[in-house]
Amino acid sequence: MKTLKLICALAAVAAALTAAVVPATYADQAAAKATKKACSYCHSSKSMKEYSKSDLTAAGKHFKEHKNLEGFKEEGKPAKKG
Repeated sequence: MKTLKLICALAAVAAALTAAVVPATYADQAAAKATKKACSYCHSSKSMKEYSKSDLTAAGKHFKEHKNLEGFKEEGKPAKKG
């Protein structure tokens, strides 16, 4: 009976972790589709495994604040209008 309780508890933890991770991954993929940019355009990490909300480039910070890249200006380029 102890083993069954342990298995149920571990299954619940695994389900919770999966639910916590999947939406974040989907959100990043949705952002990439919406902006038509590679993930590395907004994230400065070399590896996708290291991407987070704390490794954002200037474009990533703009997207986080405005939910789009409209009005973002890359150095040496005019502001993007949409």
